[in-house]
Amino acid sequence: MENILEDLQKHLNNFLDKEFFILHFCSSLMMFTGCLVYVILFFQPATYGRYSNATGNLLFCAIPARTAWFLQEVPAFMVSVVLVFLVFLEWLPGGYTRTQLFVLSWFICHYFQRSFIYSLSITGGKPTPFYAFFLAFVFCTGNGYMQARGALLLSNYPDDLLTKLRVTLGLVLFCLGIYSNMKCDHMLRNLRKPGETGYKIPRGFLFDYVSCGNFFGEIIEWIGFAIASWSTVGAAFAFFTIANLVPRAVTHHRFYHQKFDDYPKSRKAVIPFLL
Repeated sequence: MENILEDLQKHLNNFLDKEFFILHFCSSLMMFTGCLVYVILFFQPATYGRYSNATGNLLFCAIPARTAWFLQEVPAFMVSVVLVFLVFLEWLPGGYTRTQLFVLSWFICHYFQRSFIYSLSITGGKPTPFYAFFLAFVFCTGNGYMQARGALLLSNYPDDLLTKLRVTLGLVLFCLGIYSNMKCDHMLRNLRKPGETGYKIPRGFLFDYVSCGNFFGEIIEWIGFAIASWSTVGAAFAFFTIANLVPRAVTHHRFYHQKFDDYPKSRKAVIPFLL
């Protein structure tokens, strides 16, 4: 047993020695994957929600929307929280500064909300195919690791005015983004009255300007996080978010125009007045 523990400790130390390289590699991989996702989603819509293709096939087997959302999002929250506690317990080397923890807490709060609040608010919804759920699960697990360890090892906050301005700007954008995202999600959930089915045109707030106000809010949210974290892992996540949400917004925008003859012509897909 002692030999096994010694071997595990040795492998862990070897991993930690290479962690800077691993984090930068994972960031590059996330950006590369984002480029692929961006191209693919313009030809093939993300296969969940209104575009779900869940069947009885193993890869396409149906997972209830609420269950899938909770299970795929919660790893980002759990992994990041566990890694933070392992540092505090001194089971992992290093120590977070107040600013590092403060910025990382934004990420943790977001995924707490998405896992334990948003997922429970889902009513109905088309089931998610297993492969789409699995890919999201893997992404959130890896991203939880990247942001928790990247905050410790890659995010530096010198005590100067520029750093304070950068973190403040990031916080403002993050708060505006998460508020917009949550408000738009709430509006979408309440479009239909009890017993109603079918799709409706969302109106009000950001939906007066774009078809996907919730996506725009999330993009702003993670741009703010990237500015505050000032690290490759934060930048990679913001890049992937944009690459994932922009083509999906364009697909939603096209869907609305095809579905409704009276859909507002001046409304853009995701970025007000631009796209």
